[in-house]
Amino acid sequence: MKRLNNLLSSILNGQRSRKLVVSVPYSRACHEIIDILVHEGYIRGVCSDGTTMKVFLRYYNNTPVICGAHRVSRSSRRVYSSAQDLPKPQQGLGLAIISTTKGFLSDRDARKLRIGGEIMCIIW
Repeated sequence: MKRLNNLLSSILNGQRSRKLVVSVPYSRACHEIIDILVHEGYIRGVCSDGTTMKVFLRYYNNTPVICGAHRVSRSSRRVYSSAQDLPKPQQGLGLAIISTTKGFLSDRDARKLRIGGEIMCIIW
């Protein structure tokens, strides 16, 4: 999933260069992941026109809210986890995005629904 790598690197590079908005190509999966990031408070919002998405980045006291991101599951090495073994990034202060049968979920929501799945990335 090269688009997820592109999304994460665009967000991180945009925050390092203090941009307010970054533009990424549209995909349904990336839009679902961005919706999770909006819901969890890591970014301000998203606006899409069908071909591109504008991601509005969030800062707190002039420091980026997203400090880092790590892609866990790759096409060459898939990483799956049951509901009991879902990771708690940064002792619960980070966010893991899980691909489940119900779509993409945060680790907190997947734990509430008791659903495991493929661990896509970790954001802190």
